[in-house]
Amino acid sequence: MPTRPQENEELVSDFNAYYANFWMQLAVFHFKLPHAKLWAGLVCLVAWMYGTFALCLLLYATIIYTIWTFAAPDGSHHADSSSRLNVLLGRSWRVSQPDSTLRSNNNVSITVFKGKYFAAYRNADWHWPSKHASLLVATASHPAGPWKLVWKHKTGEDLREMLLFELHGTLFLYYCSIDSGFLGTFNVKGTRCFLSQDGVTWSSPEGRGNGLVSRPGELIWDVKVVPQDDGEPVVYKTSYMGGHYQAGGANMEVLFEQSRNGLDWTPCGSSKDGVVYRGGISEVAFEFTQRGDLVAIGRNEDGDSSGFGSQLFFASSGDLGQWQALAQSLPWRFDSPRFCRVDATGDVLLLARYTYQKYAAAPSWLPLKVQEAVNIVLYSVRPKTAAVFRLAPAESWAGTSGPWHTCKPIELVRFFEHGLAVADTGFFSVVPRPHTKDSWYVANYSAAGHSHAWWVAGQLASSHVYVAELRVEEEEVPGY
Repeated sequence: MPTRPQENEELVSDFNAYYANFWMQLAVFHFKLPHAKLWAGLVCLVAWMYGTFALCLLLYATIIYTIWTFAAPDGSHHADSSSRLNVLLGRSWRVSQPDSTLRSNNNVSITVFKGKYFAAYRNADWHWPSKHASLLVATASHPAGPWKLVWKHKTGEDLREMLLFELHGTLFLYYCSIDSGFLGTFNVKGTRCFLSQDGVTWSSPEGRGNGLVSRPGELIWDVKVVPQDDGEPVVYKTSYMGGHYQAGGANMEVLFEQSRNGLDWTPCGSSKDGVVYRGGISEVAFEFTQRGDLVAIGRNEDGDSSGFGSQLFFASSGDLGQWQALAQSLPWRFDSPRFCRVDATGDVLLLARYTYQKYAAAPSWLPLKVQEAVNIVLYSVRPKTAAVFRLAPAESWAGTSGPWHTCKPIELVRFFEHGLAVADTGFFSVVPRPHTKDSWYVANYSAAGHSHAWWVAGQLASSHVYVAELRVEEEEVPGY
């Protein structure tokens, strides 16, 4: 599909355009890489004849060649979803506005409040922790826009992980603050909250020091407001605490708790302290099935005894505090996960980042911290996109052990719109479309780039927040 001229500046960042031009000038390198042994011999020969500078140049050219000749694998590790499930994705509308300095827009949450759409998102100079980060709130009468910026919050800390939801006629805005230093100082200070009656004027809850609605160091990742038979909705949330991105690592705690006021939390079911998991998992999204059971997926980036990648969880409606996990993690990562449930079929859909390769790349016999380092480095220099998946019914995967040569529990349905989910992309947010069954507006962010840009390159490039309609229809297909 040809790129529309007015979108050229947004779809190709300066960083990638520079290297595209560079590579076109080096046409002499336009050949397929030789066999590994021959290539290693060539590297040694160049180093012996011309010294380390030529060696560095050769390796540099190899890296650029690899980037610009990336081709997506012919097949996917994920089985295709049943043809009866037809997921339609409309055109994307941009929420954030271009800025020559503060070019990074991400970590978005979207909701409907008093007939208007509100989006909260992070704005900074890059994706990594930054003292220039701000929390922005924009509003529109329709996701197509125009979006108007109505509120800005800046503290000198890095602000991210925004969550918007309505409870008892009040709009809640959760966010997390961390130190504004480099990634190694991902020091979570806790989840804070602002309240609003109109979406424009915001204030901290009374009696809450700095708006804190969590334990110190706790990051709330997913929230759902669930109606109850007594008419009083319950807010459920997943969160995590521990040494994520720290030297200790693999010592996180995942919590699942409930609240009646969105401010105070109590454990669910038989859990005494709200902790449902301990190990290397951080971001966890959850959904309730039509029977009231809980399914969840967690990003196992730091690793544990079950491996690296993603972990699936199940809890019966009779005890939501007792989570059952896979004996072996799925070796693929589904970052920034969010769930939504199709009422017509009962299917649970997963919106998440799509990776072309397994995350668990390092041999399992290596020390855990070495595996973690190798996996994250390889993950950072590979391309990403976004997709809609179907979660297979829990009875087909709960308690199973693998090994996972194919990702049977999670089936691929479709990819996001081309060009608007590349490189650094994710942080999905869904809000039901009013008066339309099994239809949502879904927000995400994407770097400005192309389909084979490195993830880490996308984190340094400009990025924007987009929103599109997602609709599910059940097709009558013979044989299904």
